[in-house]
Amino acid sequence: MTVAHNGPHGSIAGVTTRTRRGAGPALSGLRIGSLARWLTAAALAAAAAGCGESRPEVGVATYPVQGKVVLANGQPLTSGVVVFVSGGSTTPPVSGVLGPDGSFVLMTDGVVAGAPAGEYKVRLEIDPDASATGTSPRKRNAVPFPAKYGKETTSGLTATVKAEPANELRPFVLN
Repeated sequence: MTVAHNGPHGSIAGVTTRTRRGAGPALSGLRIGSLARWLTAAALAAAAAGCGESRPEVGVATYPVQGKVVLANGQPLTSGVVVFVSGGSTTPPVSGVLGPDGSFVLMTDGVVAGAPAGEYKVRLEIDPDASATGTSPRKRNAVPFPAKYGKETTSGLTATVKAEPANELRPFVLN
C-alpha cells in the first residue's frame, strides 16, 4: 500500500511502509534477519580477501620493494625519482624518491608502500620536490644522470617485483 506518512521520524511520501506497534516506520522490505545475513556475508568476503595484501587505496596487492641507484664510479645518485613502468595498462603509477645514499623505497600511486608483482621497465626523473630545497638539478641546468635513463624505452633498466614479503633489488648501475 502506498501512503503518505507523517510520523515521529519525518515524512515519507509515496513509499510502502509497515509499522509495528511502537516501532515507528519500518524500512520497506528490509528485515533484521536479511540485514544480519548481508553483514555476515560482507564480513566473510572481507576476511577471505587476505591479510592486508590487497590495497583498496590502489585496487591491487602490493609488495615491499627497495633498491639503490649508483653511478658508474660507484657513487650514489643522490637526487631523482625512480619510475617503474609496467606493460599492463591497469597498473597504477609506481615510483620511489632517491635518498642521499642512492636508496629508494617504491610507492604505488604515491599512497601505498610497495608495488604490484610483475615485470617493469625503469626510468629516472628529476625530483620535482628537490627544487623546494634548492637541490634541484634543473636550477643548475644539468641532469644528474645520462639522458638515456630518462626514458624506460632507452634506459635498459628492468626489474621484477615478486609476490613476496620483501623485494631487495640489485643496484641499478648507470654507465
